[in-house]
Amino acid sequence: MIPQDYKRHVERQHAPEELIQKTLLRIQELPEEKEIQEKQSKVRVFSVKQLAIAASLVFVIGGTIFLGRMGNQVSFYQMEARGEEQLNFGLIQMNKQVWSMEEFAAKMEWNTTSLIASTDIQVTDEINGTQSIRGEFTYHKEDIQSDLELMQDEKIDGVRYTGAEAVSISGIKVYFAEDEEKFYAFYEQDNKIVISAKKQIKQGDFVLIIKDILK
Repeated sequence: MIPQDYKRHVERQHAPEELIQKTLLRIQELPEEKEIQEKQSKVRVFSVKQLAIAASLVFVIGGTIFLGRMGNQVSFYQMEARGEEQLNFGLIQMNKQVWSMEEFAAKMEWNTTSLIASTDIQVTDEINGTQSIRGEFTYHKEDIQSDLELMQDEKIDGVRYTGAEAVSISGIKVYFAEDEEKFYAFYEQDNKIVISAKKQIKQGDFVLIIKDILK
């Protein structure tokens, strides 16, 4: 049983008026604050999703690739099945040599940080002052990996690869094409150059490889 004196003492205890008012105001603010936090959370999630989509958007419509990371649309020319391009060297070869990756990167102005030469890079000086180059490489960066073949020669038939509109990559006009087995990128920079890869990767990944190499 509670003594009467103690009961009367407790009943006379009151919280300060200022504390009461602050507590009531805080209670009123809680639902509004919760609603604001929920809205902010939704906005953050939406923004992250939008950025992720914008950063990696790759889709295909009618043979045309749209790459959000490039800001370009890339069309692949459907080549006729003519087999591998055969070049007739005749008697114009003068001198053969092998380049290291360092020499290759410097003279071709390629970004080779994701490339490994899987064969010797064969270079042939020709009587007209040009060079023909053959090389095979393995490209590996993040989740993209592919074997690439390089062919540089003034005798390359550029018409085979230039049926679609060119894309500008680092100021270079690059044409993309494909046949049943391979993707191709053709451009001219002092000479005619073709880079090819077997269709073990997606079109969009091949474009990203070329963009990375030529940046």
